[in-house]
This record gives sequence, structure tokens and C-alpha cells, in this order.
Amino acid sequence: MRGYLMVFCLICCTADGQIVYSIAEETERGASVGNIAKDLGIDAATLSARKFRMITGSSKQYFNINASTGALSVNEPIDREQLCELKSVCLLNYELVLENPLELYRMEFKVLDINDNSPSFPLSEYHINMPEFLSPGARFTLPTAQDLDEGANSVQNYTLSPDEHFYLEMQIRGDGSKYPELVLKKALDREQQATHRLVLTAKDGGNPPKSGDVPVIVTVLDSNDNAPEFEHSVYRASILENSPSGTLVVQVHATDLDEGPNGEVRYSFSNTTSADLQRMFSVHPHTGEVTVNGVLAVQRPLLEMLIEARDNGAFGMSSTAKLLVEITDVNNHGPEITITSLSSPIPEDAVPGTVIALLSILDKDPGENGKVTCQISENLPFQLKPSLQNYYSLVTSELLDRELISEYNITITATDLGSPPLTTQKTVWVQISDVNDNPPVFGADAFDVFVEENNPLGAFLYQVSASDPDIGENGRVSYTLRNSTVAGSALTSFLSMNLANGSIYAKRAFDFEQLRSFHFQVEAKDNGSPALSAATTVNVYISDQNDNAPAILYPTSQNGSVAVEVVPRLADEDYLVTKVVADDEDNAENAWLSYHLAHSSDSTLFQLSPHTGELRTTRSMRSTDFLKHKVVVVVRDHGDPPLSSTVTVGILLADTLPQALPDFDDSGEPPPLLNATNIYLIISLACVSSTVTVYIYVVDENDHAPQILYPTSTNTSAALEMIPRSAYAGYLVTKIIAIDGDSGQNAWLFFSLVQTSDPGLFRIELHTGEIRTTRKLGEDSTPTFNLTVEVRDNGEPSMSSSVAITIAVVDRVSKIIPDRRRHFKSPSNYSEVTLYLIIALSAISFVFLFTLIGLSIIKCYRYSTYGSSCCAGCCTVRERSPPHFIEVRGNGSLTKTYCYKACLTAGSGSDTFMFYNTCGPTGTTGPSAVMCNENPFSRHLGRFCLLPHYDDDVL
Repeated sequence: MRGYLMVFCLICCTADGQIVYSIAEETERGASVGNIAKDLGIDAATLSARKFRMITGSSKQYFNINASTGALSVNEPIDREQLCELKSVCLLNYELVLENPLELYRMEFKVLDINDNSPSFPLSEYHINMPEFLSPGARFTLPTAQDLDEGANSVQNYTLSPDEHFYLEMQIRGDGSKYPELVLKKALDREQQATHRLVLTAKDGGNPPKSGDVPVIVTVLDSNDNAPEFEHSVYRASILENSPSGTLVVQVHATDLDEGPNGEVRYSFSNTTSADLQRMFSVHPHTGEVTVNGVLAVQRPLLEMLIEARDNGAFGMSSTAKLLVEITDVNNHGPEITITSLSSPIPEDAVPGTVIALLSILDKDPGENGKVTCQISENLPFQLKPSLQNYYSLVTSELLDRELISEYNITITATDLGSPPLTTQKTVWVQISDVNDNPPVFGADAFDVFVEENNPLGAFLYQVSASDPDIGENGRVSYTLRNSTVAGSALTSFLSMNLANGSIYAKRAFDFEQLRSFHFQVEAKDNGSPALSAATTVNVYISDQNDNAPAILYPTSQNGSVAVEVVPRLADEDYLVTKVVADDEDNAENAWLSYHLAHSSDSTLFQLSPHTGELRTTRSMRSTDFLKHKVVVVVRDHGDPPLSSTVTVGILLADTLPQALPDFDDSGEPPPLLNATNIYLIISLACVSSTVTVYIYVVDENDHAPQILYPTSTNTSAALEMIPRSAYAGYLVTKIIAIDGDSGQNAWLFFSLVQTSDPGLFRIELHTGEIRTTRKLGEDSTPTFNLTVEVRDNGEPSMSSSVAITIAVVDRVSKIIPDRRRHFKSPSNYSEVTLYLIIALSAISFVFLFTLIGLSIIKCYRYSTYGSSCCAGCCTVRERSPPHFIEVRGNGSLTKTYCYKACLTAGSGSDTFMFYNTCGPTGTTGPSAVMCNENPFSRHLGRFCLLPHYDDDVL
């Protein structure tokens, strides 16, 4: 490359982000132009990361940017004349695009001309025919040279080789352009010299200057000494760029003063007119009409052509005129939309104003026809913003939601301002990428699951499902059990869960009697970053199966013995012998109990209520009834299949409470009352005895406070009762059982709550003593409640007793009923009658041995015939007092009026007496009540017993 070439760079930053560089053409490859990073204020180290690129409309990449330093250098030498042809200013436009963030800079390179082209003539030689008769001063137009350089480097002057006949003179046209003329200095003499060879030299103004030569051959002719002359040296015309072929542009006219063929003028394009223009236009050789010959495919608004007029003389003379044609633009080019940069997909959480695409919109038409307006649909969350000249940025105008719309087809409409306007559309497809902005959603806040108890291990219980509108990993949901406890154990010991599909499986068999329901939470979590989650509650309700037989709570047997009930011989029909109380830990129909007599030693004597379990007499007792009876009660539930339990109840018919009860483990048939031994004893006793009746009537006073039999407390601690947390309103918590040793109104008992930790939760029945709930327990209820129950009689003054009860709220109630029955197993082989007869016979034998005792011994001897062992000694007859009336309620107290017979002995070894419910009338509802109290008479007389009165005809 030429060493004297220099690079001139001028940087000019404009407000729209444009940088202008000036560079001389033919600058060698690798020459530095500037530093784009420094000029734009960009960190050169970020160019590569921001994916910089240079965009140009040229087919060649003339410049290169170093990605590390930002240095701008020449990639390929520029030939200005080839690039810009005859343009006075040669410009190269580049766009520098940077991403992250997206930025655009416009670079303009002004290519400076250097004197690298010599002037040249279109033809290799020129011929001029001159008549010999021309006078000095005749002028002939010489061809002009073309220099592709511009300015001072273009053609500046012409020189002509020395010749005595000719000299060179420069002329100026009307538009200011210069052209050379050959001037005849001396008349020609064809005979002396027919041809003159001249050399025309064109020189430019470069440094050093360059020149071009062309031979000019002058042929001397005779005659025709006048050249045609145009009316105007410059012709101007204007046509539309879409003018069809044949359109008249202008008509030129030249005149020749010669006559004949020498005066006939022919028109043509000068040889200096470019071939392209000669193809686009044509000139009529005779009329001088210039017309459109083809498509006006030019980008220049002004075309310059030279028209030559030549006469038809033997030595034709010519002259030229300039034709300037202005091309009037027609809106025949629609806007061109080019997507320079596109970011797709874009995240749905992109903030408004995020740049999505950079668009270049150009219209080749000049002026108003090249001005473009651009728009998109208004119902889209995007907008177009003007950027640099002819550039628009497509940005978001509002928040996006991929779950609503996952992609957009954005149609960009560009319309120019021509008349009529032309419109171009281009569609940009923008995808929206997912962001984890939606947590999983369950179909319900809670799910109810029902499972039967005794389920197999690994049984499928339920499948929860949550949906996530996100996609990919953001929408993939996994399920876990939240840590919690059930009945004091970890939830994971009860259940397991499939993490992928939310299936819940049982890890153990459930027991309805231990756990009726529980709840836990299932968490659904997506796989996004950060992960989002949601939870739902699963309520598990365990359904009951009939897997528990009824449990008989009362009466109960211990160590294989039979529970014994004592029934007085004077019991009437419908007398309540006992009540079988049973419980079934199952629920609903599985816990509905019915009571049946499986066996009865006397089927005519007892009946059992199938619903209440009350065992009653079907008739009054007879003297012929056996002494003891055995009843087998079956308690059966209503499950499928039903389960049952049995209890054996021994029933003793007696007028008094024996010291030891007989054995009920035998067949149940009592031994004969009158065996041989008994007959002899009775006969002996009848021979020596007589009887006397003593009536003692004790008037009651309210001297006994109510005695609470259940519940009881030990060691001053409160009685404990348990209720389930799921207890409903009206649930029976417990029943207070109390008796009063008094009778009549003194034994009427009333129950009341005197203290409670939650006054509105419990109530007690005034007469029955049943404690029930008034409402359903809440989840936030306290775990324990303290109650104080007072039992008050109706005496004057009244007396009362109280019991403290602690009620515990648990998930399952273990029902424990204390054993309040006495169980006896008699080791004796003797019946009561035999025992009484032996005692009576011994007493009478003693009387015979000691006859001196007198009448008192004789009276006692008569009473011994009743079989009362307590009257075997000396008896004192008290005077008759009013009858003793005792009322017994269903709570264990006596209910009817009784008449008692009393016999006292001074040698009794006990200080208590007993009451027996033996002769009550029909309607007795409670079991026999036994009470032993200390009597004041025992201080003097020892033990006395109140026995039921029997008429003489009974015995």
C-alpha cells in the first residue's frame, strides 16, 4: 500500500447515539480506525459477553472490532469509486448491537477520496474533420476526460500538444462546468497537411497529479464549415419514476446554418453519456425527442446526459447540449421491516418496559413517501417505542401471565405517508417462559377418608391430588406428610405416602375402640426454585367392625364364683332381682345390646327385659320354691355376625342374710329341706318348745347423712371419670349412686352441682343423679374438669354428703366399674334349716337340764321354733313401738314399708344389726339393701337383729 496514505478519523457523537468516522479509501487491511469501546464509553471487557455484532447493508464487511480491546480496524480496503460511483459524499452506515441490556449505536464511515485514479477518456482516440476553408478562430469541442476521484483529485485542466495551427481553450457551460475546445489558430491547407495529430492531456489536482492522454486526429476537409447550434446549452426536464416506456421527457433542437446535407442535423447521445442512461432513455435522431426507453431503476434524483447534434455534411460538424432530468418520486416502495434482534422466550415475570425485539423499518422512497408510521394491536401487553432513526423497540407494557397466554403472535404494521399509503405487515412470534409463581392447589381445604378397622397392612386409603398451572419442574408436584402425632405416636408410624401421586397407605391396622378418628396435613410442593407449597387437611374416620363381644359390667364374678342376689321369700310379682349392665366397645349397631335368658332353673319364676337387662320375678314367691336358683343371662350385640357374652347369677331365696352363702356351682337343685335328720330335730323341738311374738316399731329420725356408693374417692383424692373428646351433647358422664339409712322423707335424696370448673358444660339430674354434657366438646377444651356433687336428703334439718369428681377428656374411654357385689362361696355342707334346728335343739336340751330358769326361759324356748339363732339365749321383750317405715328409691335406698320383729340377746358377740327387704309389697324396684348400724341397746344387751315379721300360719 502507498506509504503516504494516512487515516483521518473524526469522531462526532450525536444525541441519537451516532458516531461518525472519516477514513481514506484504500487504507490497508488492519489499519486502526479508532477504539469503539472508548468512543462509546463501553467497557471493552463486556463486548463479548454482550454478544456485540455489526450490522450493515453492504455485501462486504469493511471493518472489524477486536472483542477484547474494542479496537476498530480495517478489515478490507475500500474502493470509494467502486462503492459510491459518482457521489460527491461517500458514506458507509453500520449499526452496533449490544445485548444484556439491548443497546444500539449507529456508526457512519465517511470514505475520503485519494488520488488513486487517473483521468481517462471514453475513447482511445478522437477524430475531428475540419474544412480547410475555416478561418482562424474556428472552434471544435474536444472530448472531456472522466476521473473517478472527486474534488481536487478530479480533472482540473487540459493541455494540448504544441501545434502551429491549433491551440486549446477552456469554455464554461451555463451550469458552470468546463470543457475544452480546439481553436483554429491558423488557416488550414489540406494540400500541405491533410491530417494533424494532436495529443489532448487531462490532468487532475492530486498531489502528485495524474494525467490521461488521448490522441486527437484532425482531418482537414473541404466545405461545411458551420456546426449545429442548440437553442439551449442546458435542457431541464422532470418525469415520474414510474413513467412507462415511451414517455416524452424533452425535445431538443439544434440549427445548422449550412445548407443541404451539411445543414441536416442528427441527434444522438454523446459518447460521454453512460451506457445505463442510454439504455433508459432514447433520443429520436431527427426530431430530437428524448423518451423513456425502460424502467427508471435509479436511486439518484437527478440524471445528467449530453445530447449531440451533428450535421450530415461530408465533414459533419457537431455540438452538444446538457440534459438534466429530475426523477419525481412515486410511492412505489412499501416499508421494509427487518427484525434486527429478538429475545424469545421471555420470562413471565418480566417487568414492564423489558425490550423484546429491535426492529429496523425502511422505505426506499424519498421525502414524505419514505416516512413510516409503525403500530401493533392495542389489546396486546406490548408496545412499540422509537429508538434510533428508522429503529423501533418492542417492549412489554404490562405484566405477563404464562398461565393465561403462553405465546403471542404480534403483528407489526408499518405504513408510509405516501398517497396512496403503502402498508407492510410482519408477525413476530414471542413465547412466554414459565416462572414458578403458582403454588399447588388442592381440590378442597379438607378431605374425609373412611376406613374400616382391622384393615390389612399397606391398605390404600385415599389419594390426594393438587394441581399446579406452571409447567415443567415448576408444575411437578410432590406430596409429603407433615410431622404430627396421633394418639401420642408419630404420624409416620400410622401412614405412608407415595411422593409422586399422593396415594396414602396404612402402615398398621386401625382399632376403632382405641382410635376413632384423627386428622393430619398433607403438603404439596412443586419443584420450582424457590419451591412453593400448599397444605390440606385429611380427616380419617375409622369405621367400626363387630370385633368386641359385650362386656358384662354388673353383676360380675370373681375367681370363677357365681354372683349372688338375695331375694326375700315374700317378694311379689315384678320384683327387681337385679339388673344386668353390659357395655360393648363397638359402635352403632355393633354396640346395640339385647338381653336373653339362656337358662333358668325355674322358667316360671324369672323374666328378663331384652332391652334394659332387668331381671324380675314373674310371680310372687311360694313356699314350695327352691331355696336357690341359677340364671344364665346372654348379652348379644347386633353386629354381623353377632357376638355375645354370658353371666351366671345365683339367686337365693331367704328371709335373712346368711353368714355364708351356699355354693351355686352345682346343678342348681337345692338339697331337700326335710331329710331324716331334720325331721327328728323338728319332732324333738316341737315336743319341748312354744313361741312368743315381740313387735318393736322404731320411729325414724334424720340421723343419717346420705352415703355415696359410687363414685368413690380414696386417700382424699377425687374420683376419676373419663369422657371422649368427641362426646356429644347429652352424653352420660357418670351416675351418682347414694343411699340413706333413714326412711320416708328423710331418705328422699336430691342431687346438685355445687362447684364446677365449667358451669355451662355439665348438668345433673335432680332425682336420678345422672351427670350429662350440655353441649359438644370443642377442640380447644381443657383436658380436665373438676366437679363437686352434693347429695342432700329431705329431712329436717337436711343432711348432705359430697363427692369430688375429676373428669378427664381423652380420645378413648376405658370403662371401669367398681365391684360393689359381695361374692360368697359357702364351705359348709349344711343347709340353713338344719343349722337352725341343731341350735334350737341344743337350746331346748339346755332348758331341760336347767328347769330352774323359769318362765323367761320357757318363753325364749317358744321363740326358738322360728329358727332365729340370735334368740337362742335369754330374750327380753320390749314393749311395742310404732311401725318403722322405710322408703327405698331406685338409687339403692329402701322404697316400701316393712314390719320387723326384734329379739335381743345379752351374749351377742356383734354390735351391728341388719335390715332385710323381705316383706315389701308388690312394686319394689330396687335390689335388696343391707345396712348394719350400731344400736344403743348393744351397750347393755349386746347384739340385736330386726327380722321380718311372719304370721303364725306362715310357718
